[in-house]
Amino acid sequence: MDAKDLRFRRGLKNVVVAEVTEDTAEKYDVGTIKPLFAAGNMTVSVTQDKAAIWLDNKIVATMGREAPSEISVDGSAIKEELQAELFGKDIDDETGVIMDSGDFVEKYYAFGAEVGNYGEKPSYVWFLKTTLTIPNDVTKTEDESTDWNGSSITVTAQKTVHEFETKKGKKAMKRMVLDPNLSELLPEKDWFAQVVTPDNVKTVATKKTAAATE
Repeated sequence: MDAKDLRFRRGLKNVVVAEVTEDTAEKYDVGTIKPLFAAGNMTVSVTQDKAAIWLDNKIVATMGREAPSEISVDGSAIKEELQAELFGKDIDDETGVIMDSGDFVEKYYAFGAEVGNYGEKPSYVWFLKTTLTIPNDVTKTEDESTDWNGSSITVTAQKTVHEFETKKGKKAMKRMVLDPNLSELLPEKDWFAQVVTPDNVKTVATKKTAAATE
């Protein structure tokens, strides 16, 4: 295989979130896009459930479904103020002290990231509807080592309720991915200036021309 056909992942930045403020049959909308933390590592796992259907002693079809994606990402410690906002904790107006009742608050977020490709332009992704787990707080006493602790968070991505118009009809959507071999950002456009959906993707990206992909 030619070396130019190989791809290696190297690089991760621009890990951001935006609260999903509406996800209904009528509309998908989000709030302000905010940095989550400076990221170190990210793993995306996708599980498929498949079952073969047998009739007349042979497989006639395979039924399956794609489960929600699990994203594990770690990096610097997430600030307590942001954690309070992400997980619906109260901040006292007079003192600024975070007051955590321990109650679960249902919140959904779009989750975006820039993934490096060694020797190539980066890939970009938006997961349109995710839930976040409260990160574990890990700390230790200062000593003579150079050890440090940050945050590790699990993000679960699912399909939207809203169905977007696509060339294959109306479809709920789990993620949008810009692969640099297939697409490129339009001049002066930023993937993270908006949550990219089938409704607005043409204002952000374009298909690479044949000459550009040779």
